[in-house]
Amino acid sequence: HYLEAMKGLGERDGGGGTASSPGPAAARSTNGRKREGARQALRGPDGVAYRLAISACARSPDGRWRDGIRLLDEMDELASSLESAGRERAASDVRPDVVAYTAAIAGCSVAGEYARAIRLISRMRGEGVRPNVVTFSAVINACATATSNLARAHEERSGGVGGVDGLSAAATTLDEARVPMDRALRLLAAMRSEGSSVRPNVVTYNAAIRACAEGLNPGGAFDLLGRLRDDGLRPTIVTYGSLMTACERVGDIEGASRVFRAIRAEDGM
Repeated sequence: HYLEAMKGLGERDGGGGTASSPGPAAARSTNGRKREGARQALRGPDGVAYRLAISACARSPDGRWRDGIRLLDEMDELASSLESAGRERAASDVRPDVVAYTAAIAGCSVAGEYARAIRLISRMRGEGVRPNVVTFSAVINACATATSNLARAHEERSGGVGGVDGLSAAATTLDEARVPMDRALRLLAAMRSEGSSVRPNVVTYNAAIRACAEGLNPGGAFDLLGRLRDDGLRPTIVTYGSLMTACERVGDIEGASRVFRAIRAEDGM
């Protein structure tokens, strides 16, 4: 609604482009300083407005992630249109960048739409936009959320209870529920590979450990803890919380004790 309002204002002002491509604008003096374009007409949403709107969709509690992707598509279409019109500078401003893509992927992450997140990361690479560690972490987190949704649906189906959000029919076995977890682990392994230009950070590891926890795979979670330390990173309270969840989900008392000992060692207790 915010972007639609901006477009309407731009149309009423007679603008046909974006705020980044204004026509000639008068400069006025304010307190001895020049402010170029201080009174220029509003020309509709610019790249910043689009990125903020996509981020708002990602953070929305109403599941507006699809709207975020729609806005991303709109940015692409607008950039192509401006480029065809010879307005390369304006096109560059609204062309989706790593910030816009990462915001859209974050929306998929919240919804557990891991397949869509993976397609978006492939799309951005195809357009020459390089994902960063935040982008990859969001994709892995999407895998973790999907694993959680499918595992819960599997558990409820096994217990004779209706599934979660209609997912029970899709999660007939635990192996199927672990498919997104496996994708998360493969993505993390690719980030750790010798030729990777983007290395995982503690947030990335925490997301992957959470995927293992939700996939009832405490062994994988503890293995990731070791790799995290091998990479010179320090576990956080989120790391240990996910490890405890992994142990709790399968009733692994010994594993939970290991986590307690690790926390105490970390605090010097």
